[in-house]
Amino acid sequence: MHPGHELTYTALRKFPAVEQRGDYVHVVIDARTNERAWLRLNKDNGKKPQVGITSFASREWAWSGIEVQHLAPKSETRLYGAPRQEARWHSLSPSRPARREGAVVGDLRIIKTHGNFMQVGELLSLDEELAPVGWVPINDENGVLLIWPVYAPMC
Repeated sequence: MHPGHELTYTALRKFPAVEQRGDYVHVVIDARTNERAWLRLNKDNGKKPQVGITSFASREWAWSGIEVQHLAPKSETRLYGAPRQEARWHSLSPSRPARREGAVVGDLRIIKTHGNFMQVGELLSLDEELAPVGWVPINDENGVLLIWPVYAPMC
């Protein structure tokens, strides 16, 4: 582990992986500074911290939280009505939060991935499906990551 990034057994973090070599994966610890670390994949069920890889295309992302403004230039991104660049969109920023049916959405969660877009929705209750809000781009036109999936919004 990288000094300063030790994780407890109960900590759950999701980092973008940029490379894998055998049992090791190179992850981005801080996308703004491009700080990276090599982590060893642990495939046993022992008491060691577990590290695994999940593709953005995987259904395993469903219901995960998502940070959509932290990495975006000037903390502004776009929320699209469909998963394509030419679809209608509106700006998302701290002063223009995501809304559904006019009300501010406090907790965006991932519904699914399609191409370079993730569909996000609002968590209404644990007994209901996520309520779709729109689609956010994963990367910008230069391939720079714009979103940061998290286990829960507070992570």
